[in-house]
Amino acid sequence: MKRVLMALLFAVAMLASITCYAQITVADLNIGGIYYGMPYSDVTEKLGQPIRMEKTPPAGSAPVFKCGNAEILVHYNHSSQKVNGVSVLSGDGISTAVGIGAGVSTYEDIINGYGQPDVDYKYPSVSNGIIRMIEYKVPNVMNGQGAIMGFGIGTDKKVKLMNYEEEIDYPY
Repeated sequence: MKRVLMALLFAVAMLASITCYAQITVADLNIGGIYYGMPYSDVTEKLGQPIRMEKTPPAGSAPVFKCGNAEILVHYNHSSQKVNGVSVLSGDGISTAVGIGAGVSTYEDIINGYGQPDVDYKYPSVSNGIIRMIEYKVPNVMNGQGAIMGFGIGTDKKVKLMNYEEEIDYPY
């Protein structure tokens, strides 16, 4: 009986010491109601026509839409016409599926909404107004390929950047 009790206490102690990382799924890849795999025609129906095209690496461009006072860049696969990435470029009032909002949410809100991130990087100095970058890996979104959902925290300690995109090996 004593061995069973000791084994049980050891197991509980081990479980308590393990950090639980978030299990982000494809359903979480949704910013401002623009979700991963959404038909591009539904994006234009929801947001109207793009206000401009923005150059994106490695070579190409993506449409930028106005949504309230925010600007949203939408990446999509030109053959399938399906969304595979979204970035909030500026403004606020845009939220994720769990309510993380650009310009209003904090680091703690992100952790409460999604759990411990896979990447949590504090910049040694301010980079484009961002002092901290948080990323979550999303496995197997398409054909075994993963995606990343990221948040940039500004100097005011609020979410300044939100995006998701497929993990792509750029040829540079």
